[in-house]
Amino acid sequence: MLSHLADPLRALRAMARLARPGGVVVVEDIDCGGVFAHPEAPALMRHLDLYQKVIRLHGGDPLMGRKLPRLCRQIGLGDVHFEIVTPTEPREPVKRLYPLTLACLKPAIVEAKLATVDEVDTLVLELHAFANDPTETMSSTPMVQVWARTRGVME
Repeated sequence: MLSHLADPLRALRAMARLARPGGVVVVEDIDCGGVFAHPEAPALMRHLDLYQKVIRLHGGDPLMGRKLPRLCRQIGLGDVHFEIVTPTEPREPVKRLYPLTLACLKPAIVEAKLATVDEVDTLVLELHAFANDPTETMSSTPMVQVWARTRGVME
C-alpha cells in the first residue's frame, strides 16, 4: 500500500526499524504501467489513466512497484532482490478487479472533474462486459515483490 502514501519512504524506514539486524524486510506494491489486454480494451486503458490520476491527486504513486528496489537501497537495506508477478488469465476474478475498482473510485474521479458520471458508468459497464467474455484476456496490475536485508548481524 506504499503506492497510496504521500511519504512511502517514511513507512519503509519504519518497517526496516522493526526488523532485527540482518533480518529481512519484505514489501509488495503495484506498478500500473504493465497492464495489458487482448484484444485491446480502450475502456481498460481509460480506467488506468483515471486511476493513476486519482492516486497522484491524493499524493500517491501508481508506479511505486518499479521504484521499490531503489527505495530499499536508499534507506540502507542490502542484498535487495525482487520479482514481478502479473496474474494474467481469461478467468473472471482478475477481470472483475477493474470495474469494481472504477466503480469505487467514481466519486473521486467526478469530484476531480477527470470524467463525468456518465463516462464512468459507461466504462464500468464496458469493463464488466469484457470480464464476462472468456475469450478476452487481461492482466492484473503487476505486483513488484521486494525482499532485502537490514544491515548487521542477527542477534
